[in-house]
Amino acid sequence: TIRVTVTGEAVRPGTYALSSLSTVMNAIYQAGGPNELGSFRKVQLIRNNRVIATLDLYDYLLSGTQQNDFRLQDNDNIRFTTFIEHVEITGTVKRNNIFEMLPNESLDRLLFYAGGFAANAYKGRVKVTRLTDRERKVIDVTASEFQTFAMQDGDLVTIEQLLDRFENQVTIEG
Repeated sequence: TIRVTVTGEAVRPGTYALSSLSTVMNAIYQAGGPNELGSFRKVQLIRNNRVIATLDLYDYLLSGTQQNDFRLQDNDNIRFTTFIEHVEITGTVKRNNIFEMLPNESLDRLLFYAGGFAANAYKGRVKVTRLTDRERKVIDVTASEFQTFAMQDGDLVTIEQLLDRFENQVTIEG
């Protein structure tokens, strides 16, 4: 048995007795993961007062890869930092949610986190409501700009649905 301490913005910070075969993900599970202020993108493994690994839980949650999931040693510390940037996406996507973004991540990446467009989504343009120093600003982003449009903390992305009409319908009455 080893003792591992979980600090920072965890749901249940504290010291845990774990098996010597445990990994960082086992300790994160025991601590309940990050709380509402905690980061999913920057979880630090601290050993001998040095950060030896930083985990991005989105890699595990969205693609199943466990990069930097090191085996723990006695007296390791797992630290949940505060979130970096929160961006909300609503409308006709598969996962309406608030996602944590790293600096300079694009709208295209946010759409990946949201599971992509739903079948009835208008994919040609999205509306981004951004906070400025004084007020809110609405930005229309076209499909050609998705990969280069950098998201910022507090952005709200709205995906509209297709128009409720037919392109090629003919109606005969009488």
